[in-house]
Amino acid sequence: MTTSNGTTVSVFFDPPPPPPRALTGRLRYRALAAKPVSMLLLTSLIIVVACAYTAVGHFQDWSRIRRLKDIGHSAEAQVTDISRSRPAGQRGAAREYVTFQFRPLEAPQAEPISGQRLHSLFPEQLKLGSRLSITYDPANPQDFFCLESDDCSLVSQLGVQIFFLIIVALLLLLAGFRYYALLHIACRAPAESGRVAEIRTSAQGAFSRLLVVTLQVADRTLILKRVVPVGFAQRFSVGDSVWLLVPPRKPSRAIIAAAFL
Repeated sequence: MTTSNGTTVSVFFDPPPPPPRALTGRLRYRALAAKPVSMLLLTSLIIVVACAYTAVGHFQDWSRIRRLKDIGHSAEAQVTDISRSRPAGQRGAAREYVTFQFRPLEAPQAEPISGQRLHSLFPEQLKLGSRLSITYDPANPQDFFCLESDDCSLVSQLGVQIFFLIIVALLLLLAGFRYYALLHIACRAPAESGRVAEIRTSAQGAFSRLLVVTLQVADRTLILKRVVPVGFAQRFSVGDSVWLLVPPRKPSRAIIAAAFL
């Protein structure tokens, strides 16, 4: 089209229909794929996968202890050493470890079996000669657990995973809020014309571009930055008009109409 001063500006899309607009499957998909909704969902998925992976080991430890409680025999261990060390290949401050030994009741003359645990796992300070309660598998005495440091509920074993799952629930709640907010804007917000001020690379990857759009709101010019796919950004040039769906009370949340409708 030609403006009042004779400048020609390209317009790629017809004006969107007036509100209320139909809530289509395409619109739902675009709102779901939009950032930050997609980023919140991806982050939640990564956390869930990591929690599931680590929870398997903790659940196996808990199951092993339950099995030993059913079939195991009890013995008394004695603390033989308390030392600070750093496991090979690990960085950070050295930690205090407790070393103990016990003899299975079935073989009192055999070599004692040694075990080691972090001192912080014990509810109280230990010293050399302290006594500990051990439950072991009579068929395989090397399979044992220390009552004072290893025996805990499944909830305690999975405490870290439960904490992160609560974070996931909050992320999903936020994603749902942003998702429905986008649907509301796309279906209810009036359309206004903005202008492309800049197109540049996006920090979110090679397959996206940052579209900088100016929007005249009352007596001020609002600058909006929206990440769009590369193919979508290639349809515009600096100076082109672009239709925006602008919430009347929050124009900074305006969305590019063609990216959703």
